[in-house]
Amino acid sequence: MFILIKANVLIWRLMVNRLSTRCNLVNRGRDMDSVLCPICSDCSESVVYLFFQCSITLDVWRKVASWYLAFPQFSSTAKMFLWVDNRLTAHLEHMITESVFMSVIWVLWTYQNAECVDILTFELLEATYF
Repeated sequence: MFILIKANVLIWRLMVNRLSTRCNLVNRGRDMDSVLCPICSDCSESVVYLFFQCSITLDVWRKVASWYLAFPQFSSTAKMFLWVDNRLTAHLEHMITESVFMSVIWVLWTYQNAECVDILTFELLEATYF
């Protein structure tokens, strides 16, 4: 299956915990106004929270789960791909499942980034004009 190289790089960075989540940025010494998830503002934005615990993310995964008969709730990317690898399916089905999961992660990440840009744009406009 064809997956964008950007998505492959995202998955690799996710697996080695090198995504620029707010918690990772603070841990690297970056000054942040807030470490809360920009999607729901309920908890700190860590990799695990953003992709597996955020209420919006869980809704997305539940919709994906409706396509599969047995779909556990994952606590990490590694466990998610281990589940995909351990399913006794034909090669094509395995590739499709892996592609679906990678695509969901890509969409969640781009949605989170869009939320961050909207927040920053609003804050910049507010600081400039109000």
